[in-house]
Amino acid sequence: MKPNKIKTDILLITALFEERKWIQELFKGAEWVEIEKEGIFFHTCIYKRNDAVIKISLVTQIQMGMTHAAVLTTRSINILDPEIVIMTGICAGVKGKVELGDLIIGSKIFDYGSGKIVEGKLRPHFEPVMLDGWLWQLLDIMRNDQEVVRSIKSEFPLTQPDERQLSIRIGSLGCGAAVVSDGGFVEGVLASERKLLGLDMESYAVALATSLLTTPSKRIECFVIKGVVDFADAQKNDNYHEFGAYASAAFVKKFIDRYYVQVVLNNRF
Repeated sequence: MKPNKIKTDILLITALFEERKWIQELFKGAEWVEIEKEGIFFHTCIYKRNDAVIKISLVTQIQMGMTHAAVLTTRSINILDPEIVIMTGICAGVKGKVELGDLIIGSKIFDYGSGKIVEGKLRPHFEPVMLDGWLWQLLDIMRNDQEVVRSIKSEFPLTQPDERQLSIRIGSLGCGAAVVSDGGFVEGVLASERKLLGLDMESYAVALATSLLTTPSKRIECFVIKGVVDFADAQKNDNYHEFGAYASAAFVKKFIDRYYVQVVLNNRF
C-alpha cells in the first residue's frame, strides 16, 4: 500500500444525500467519522461483525452524472485502496419488467449514449462493464434468500409505499447523462438491449472506473444495487424515493453481514 493511501475494505458511493443518509442510519451502531483527504470528504466507520473488523468508507457526489461519478470513484479508489466498491441509490425501471420499489443489481452496465449518429439517429455501440461471475453467483444466491427479501421490506422504518412483496432482479442497467422522462426513449434503448431493467446517471462511470483501476496485483470488485422509483416517464414522483434509497442500502448491509464476512473474508459458507 502506498504511504498516501488510507486503507479501507469497502467503499460505498452514492449520488445523492438521501441515499447516503440511509447507509449511515443502517450502520448507526458503528461510529461514523468525517475525514478530509486530498479535497474529498469521506465518512468512515469501523464495523464489527462476529470476529470480523471491517473498515467502511462512504462518499457522495456533489453533482449528479457520469463525469462526476467517474472522477470521484477514481480519486476515492486511489486514496482509500478498497477491496470492493459498491454503489447504492435510486434509478428508473423499465415498465413491464420491474415494479416500483424493486431492487436492480446491474449484471451488465453500459452507456446508452455511446455509438455513432447517422442521419440524426444513434447507431448504438455499447462497451459494457460486466459483473464478475463469482460475485454474480453470490448476489444471485442472496437475492433468492427469502429471509433477506422479507426482512428488507419489513424493516423499513417509515410508511410502506405498498403491500407488494419486494423483488430483487439482476439484469442490464443503462446509464446516461440526462434525466429521462420519456417512455419512448426507454423503448429505444430497450430495442438495443432486450435485457434492460433500468436506467440511471452514474452506475457505468463507477463500474468502469473500478474496472480500469483493477490490475494483476490489485483486484477491486464492484457492484451496483439500485431501487426503482419511477419508469422514466411523465408520471415521475417522489413516492418511492425513500424506500428505494433505504432498500438498496439495506441490501448492502445484509450483504456485508451475511456474505461478505462469511464468503469473501473467510472464504467459506
